[in-house]
Amino acid sequence: MKPAYPIVISNLREITGHVRPMALANAIHARVSSSWGGTFFITLNNIRDCIEAGDRWFEEEVPEGFRVSTDSGFSCIVRDRLGFCSVPRTSEHSGRDQK
Repeated sequence: MKPAYPIVISNLREITGHVRPMALANAIHARVSSSWGGTFFITLNNIRDCIEAGDRWFEEEVPEGFRVSTDSGFSCIVRDRLGFCSVPRTSEHSGRDQK
């Protein structure tokens, strides 16, 4: 019997470092131009709200670059995996240097 809803298989990786709000907002708005400057500050406040709420952050490689998302539903696509978090590796690589 098939489930009533589609099963989504994703390659999400948890970002374990501290997300830098300004760097992520800059990466988002480098991709999307806006005629109203307030959109940058709305994005920045949304990112800060997710951090204050203690959301987990995830990334997934997509054809357009990287999709960055949170538990609460914030989602964006950035072209390059820039330095928007303090530890640029994801959880799948975090134990690599342990002996």
